[in-house]
Amino acid sequence: MQRLLTTGSEFWYRRRTESALLMILFFWFLCTFLGGCSTKAIADLSVDENTIQTTAVTSMETTIAVTPTKFIPQSATATTTQRISLAPTVEPTAAPTAEPTAEPTEKPTPSPTRAPTRKPAPTATPKPTPTQGPLLPYYLYAEKGSFTLVAYGLDDQKKYTRIVRVMRMAIGRSTMTPSGKFKLSSIRERWHRFGSTAHTQYATRYYGSLYIHGPLYRSQNIHNLIEESYTSIGTKDTSGCLRLATADAYWIYQHCSSGTILEIVSNSPKGFKPPVLPLITTPKEDPTDPLIVKPTPTSTPSPTPTVTPTLTISPTPTVTPTLTPTPTPTVTPTLTPTPTPTVTPTLTPPPTPTATATPSPTPTVTPSPI
Repeated sequence: MQRLLTTGSEFWYRRRTESALLMILFFWFLCTFLGGCSTKAIADLSVDENTIQTTAVTSMETTIAVTPTKFIPQSATATTTQRISLAPTVEPTAAPTAEPTAEPTEKPTPSPTRAPTRKPAPTATPKPTPTQGPLLPYYLYAEKGSFTLVAYGLDDQKKYTRIVRVMRMAIGRSTMTPSGKFKLSSIRERWHRFGSTAHTQYATRYYGSLYIHGPLYRSQNIHNLIEESYTSIGTKDTSGCLRLATADAYWIYQHCSSGTILEIVSNSPKGFKPPVLPLITTPKEDPTDPLIVKPTPTSTPSPTPTVTPTLTISPTPTVTPTLTPTPTPTVTPTLTPTPTPTVTPTLTPPPTPTATATPSPTPTVTPSPI
């Protein structure tokens, strides 16, 4: 809008100026050629440039849309100009347009900037060195390839190298038993139920809903064993749990506390061989169950053998015959004594141990008469 007003102002200023000059030239022409005016009159008719400018501007501002301007042909203007070319031509100088002076805007007085207070550098709090707690007594290592679960104990250097127990186990079908390192949970159940019909003893949770447990029973009765769940230990027969014999599950339940590491590996990198489980002797009973009272075998005394006496043949004793001296007969001195015959003892054959020699009777010598 300002530009439009400025353009219109210049246009009307020029037209007013031209009109005034033409009037001056017209009167000068009349006075000069008709002799009715002098140079003073022409001077008096001169119009102050400022007056013309002010009048033109004021008239333009008041009658810009109303006052008509008489059109002057270019030819007449040119002819007149040629005739009055000797007169000095006054060219109006455009008055400077007053520009509004901008009022100074009050600048807010800057508030003094407070110098930031230096905060002392925080002292680093020393982190406490984690103290390793006491080592747990056992480390469990399970090989899925050999169906073996091994419990390691601590050696003299506090390392798990000492084999404490080797157990046979059943694992999950396909890949249902995960591999990795797990920590035994504090959740332990004397009896755990799977679904609505299967129960098991000594269940220890190791991951999610997976447990280390014993064989399955149809009820919470140690005399109601599902025998197939016992005989299948050592195969892929579970849904991800590790199934052991009841005695082994009881050992884990009792001795491996919460936080014990269980490492499960694929294949059998250490090549363990699982132990052979005892056969079921009593139907529906786990032969390894520590709660089943085993009958104590009674030793039957073996009969005392009859000793047949061995007859020892006694050696036949050598019998020394006892000689009975033969009484010497009374000899008459007059008679010549007859020599006494030698007596041969008669021996009695055995078994009579003592042989008595019977002396033969001494013949009676009758002296012949002289």
